[in-house]
Amino acid sequence: MVGFSQAYLRGQTHVQIGDNTNLFDWTYVGNVAHAHLLAADKLETPPPAPPLASLEKVPLSVDDLPPLSDAEEALVDYPVLPVDLTTGHYKTPTCEARPLGPYITPPPNAEKIKAAFEDQTPDPNRPIIRNRFDQMSEYALQRAKLHNPEVNPLQVAGQVFFITNGEPVYFWDFPRMIWNELDKHFPGHRQQRAPFVLSRSIGLAAATGSEWYGYLSGKDVTFTKMKVTYTCTTRYHNIEKARRVLGYEPLVSVEEGVKRAVEVRVLCLALSLQMCLIPLSSHGTPNMLPMARRVHSGPYRYYRVLEHFIPYLFYLRVHTTWWCSTLQHICNWYMNCHFSQPDYHLSDSDA
Repeated sequence: MVGFSQAYLRGQTHVQIGDNTNLFDWTYVGNVAHAHLLAADKLETPPPAPPLASLEKVPLSVDDLPPLSDAEEALVDYPVLPVDLTTGHYKTPTCEARPLGPYITPPPNAEKIKAAFEDQTPDPNRPIIRNRFDQMSEYALQRAKLHNPEVNPLQVAGQVFFITNGEPVYFWDFPRMIWNELDKHFPGHRQQRAPFVLSRSIGLAAATGSEWYGYLSGKDVTFTKMKVTYTCTTRYHNIEKARRVLGYEPLVSVEEGVKRAVEVRVLCLALSLQMCLIPLSSHGTPNMLPMARRVHSGPYRYYRVLEHFIPYLFYLRVHTTWWCSTLQHICNWYMNCHFSQPDYHLSDSDA
């Protein structure tokens, strides 16, 4: 979020690296916290089936394993709906479930057809088709049991879960959502420009030159090969295990998460500008001249003001900590010198 907002303030929103065909998962932190709470509540829940280590004879091959229990079948065999917090749910019309169009005489079962189309519950007769490479297939679960006989792959304790929003989007669509939201807070700052698209290979070559420049000049550079690779990578995850075992469902959509993140970012920027990050002059009084020279119209100049005064914040924090520590030592020394009592030691004869 910080990097995307900096690109907005610097007027770099028209630059795109890659062809924007790589799907990417973005996760709102509130959904992550929700998943942690669900996992904490189910840590002590017994597994749907005892682990293989509890059997008298531990099986050594998939053929020797017992079939899935009824509790395990119940976890993996019910249909789950796609996450549609942002896109909304759309049901494919059929003969028995469809919206009623214009008519003169309604069909005899009009209410039944309309109610079936508006019903969003999944069809219990919908088949769950899996292959051996599916993490929830019987073969995959049995292989997981053989790999670690001490735990059940469908229990919560000791398991790893992917937690995302469940709504992968193309990489550059996400920052553009952020920039469109920032336009509402800074109207007129960004001019609409055609995207300047760099291929991945050209981006890596330019990033290599940027890194060499930073190495030779001793300066930190922000345009690196890692960031180019990151923006061109396809990275999204299957959260079916978390949805079935934890009961996790995203609470905040990608669109709503972007709105909340932008509001917090703008608020932090506004609060930072209102803090007393003003350097002191040689006389110990606040020096307003640098701020008076830099504060003009436009969010980019406000950002530059904040960027200019952040070193003074660290200076004041470090030196304030040093002065507090020194003052504490002086007070301790004074108390020890003036209010301490002599130590009395009992000898063996006194005892």
